Amino acid sequence: MAKYAAADACSAVVWQNRDLPEFIVETRTSGAPIGSIRKYLADAYRSQVIRKLVTDKRGAYSWLEDPDIDWKRSAQLALNRNRKVRKVQQFAVRCRRALFADMQTRYQRQHTAYWAKRYGNVRVPNEHCPSCNEVDDRFHFLSCAAHAYIRAKITRKVTAALNRHRPQPSESVPAFWDPENSPPCDSPLSESIMAYSIVDAARGIVPRSFSLFVEEQVQPNTDTDALLAEIQLLIVSRLRKCWTKRCKTLFGYLRSLQPQQESQGPRVGESRVERIKRKLYAERGEQPPD
Repeated sequence: MAKYAAADACSAVVWQNRDLPEFIVETRTSGAPIGSIRKYLADAYRSQVIRKLVTDKRGAYSWLEDPDIDWKRSAQLALNRNRKVRKVQQFAVRCRRALFADMQTRYQRQHTAYWAKRYGNVRVPNEHCPSCNEVDDRFHFLSCAAHAYIRAKITRKVTAALNRHRPQPSESVPAFWDPENSPPCDSPLSESIMAYSIVDAARGIVPRSFSLFVEEQVQPNTDTDALLAEIQLLIVSRLRKCWTKRCKTLFGYLRSLQPQQESQGPRVGESRVERIKRKLYAERGEQPPD
């Protein structure tokens, strides 16, 4: 990190003051003294990493440049040490890195030599979602019509969590995780919240405007950090169910596309134990039980 700082980000000079015979570190850009060199180097390194990520050709990390993100509250999910939320944390990381399989990508690259070998003998006929017949892009599973009931349940749960701490119960919540069923925006704060998408909600991002909305709605003695952490976990865990249900639907659809003849290669969604059993039955000339 010190080598990196000297080369690029941390252009600091060390000089000796005549009145104060000590070495003082200051930045060349602003001339302000540096209180903690370790923190300064870490911040500079982090800024350089972010600049590199936002240039990704997929555009998967453009959300890092959003100035309205409440980073402290957004990091609460990753800092949760409860083992029960580990899968939820992994799902949020996959959303932040856009690491999901989808029909559109599969359809576009299934005839490439490398991916044709990976996909075996299964070819999808189009790039549409098996559930709603819309184009299945990277994050379509979040807004799929088949998962509307999950998004509606998130809104009910978040409203109930807020009403426990409100002076008067209310059904008004700017649901940026379900914009189609969210109430109309009645203030600039609500408009700022609704500028975020359901993808941002799945990433575990907490907008600063949403934090302000919660602070305004609840009673003064409420632990806002704990409440926002609860809401964040609730939203991400429920949206993860959209992904699990979509995987079951997709695997079932791909199995239906497989040829009827026996294949020695692995089948879609087939575990290692199932593959070994199928090969043993094939060697004996028997049919595996249904």
